[in-house]
Amino acid sequence: MTSAVEIVPAESGRAHRQFIALPYRLYRNDPRFVAPLRRERRELFSRKRHPFFAHADAAFFVARRAGRVVGRIEAVINHAYTALHEGGTGFFGAYECAHDRAASDALLDAAAAWLRARGKTVMRGPYTHSQNEEYALLVDGFDAPPAVQLAYNPPYYAELLEGYGLRRARDLHAWWADADRAPDARLLRIAAALRARGRIKVRPLRLSDYDAEVDRAELLLNEVLAQTRGFVPVTSAELRFAARQFRSLFRPELVLFAEVDGVPAGIVLAMPDFNQALARVPDGRLLPFGWLRIARALKEIDQLRLLALGVRPAYRRRGIELLLCLELREAARRLGYRGGELSMVWEDNEPIHRTIAAMGGRRTKTYRIYEAPIPSPREAQVPSPREAGRGLG
Repeated sequence: MTSAVEIVPAESGRAHRQFIALPYRLYRNDPRFVAPLRRERRELFSRKRHPFFAHADAAFFVARRAGRVVGRIEAVINHAYTALHEGGTGFFGAYECAHDRAASDALLDAAAAWLRARGKTVMRGPYTHSQNEEYALLVDGFDAPPAVQLAYNPPYYAELLEGYGLRRARDLHAWWADADRAPDARLLRIAAALRARGRIKVRPLRLSDYDAEVDRAELLLNEVLAQTRGFVPVTSAELRFAARQFRSLFRPELVLFAEVDGVPAGIVLAMPDFNQALARVPDGRLLPFGWLRIARALKEIDQLRLLALGVRPAYRRRGIELLLCLELREAARRLGYRGGELSMVWEDNEPIHRTIAAMGGRRTKTYRIYEAPIPSPREAQVPSPREAGRGLG
């Protein structure tokens, strides 16, 4: 590669369209890539349409060689995060790049410089916006397509990020559970005893009371996830944005609320793996016939993705997680699903890992969050050994 890498802001116009379109070209020959709908990607990166930008600042960049886009990146300052956690942390996401070390380094330099100019001292990612969208890098488990709303990338991305100097911050894991695999007999006895006491009730989502159910879900999700790493409350606007996107895909039997004496105590949220249908439209376009292919494929979806599972702190250690998992498994069997992916679980969340393993789950994928210090402006003027030897050629 003899031409120089050019980093171009991609806030609007042709560059922004190229930013959105790049993954469709990069992954064109990858059989495991599932193309998201282009309409959905336009909304995701629209400051006017996506509620994330109400509490965040971001910058989009593309990398070009000889006029051809070879990579992209998003730099993010999430003000909701900095209000609760370390204020010096900024984020990068939407990272896509050809197998081009110089282009990748230039993109990461652009994100770091943008964050440094705004007072950030650490860069962490990849996060496309936040943990409410696709995040983390797939580092193990490349033998299967991604489930809905999970990141996918080629194996060499880890090489590019680590070659830049980013280091592992934390891993997350995905599990697979077969719907027809019987749980440990001891768990079934415990569940039977809990049901016999009559205080804990597990019920499905009430579509007739959908708006109020979304409010209950917001309360539960924000409380049960409050102690997880890097937690940022889901805003009503963000939750309702997601609820609107996926309402037609939700099956009430797969969104379960646990109540103790009538008080909301826990939630499990699963949905059909829409990626099985999206795989029928490799270019992500609904027109002219993409919508028809998806409509037909929706009837053939046979697996789920578990999006969230949690119990409010005051109601933990009562077996509620167990009842939610068992009820979800039974619902999946009744509806004809062969199993589902349970993801993603932080590596140090041992209670959830133990519960899934006891239910017969097996770990299938590992995702990674990276981070690195951002040098000060004075330090950044002195090339590191990596930078001095790399150039842009």
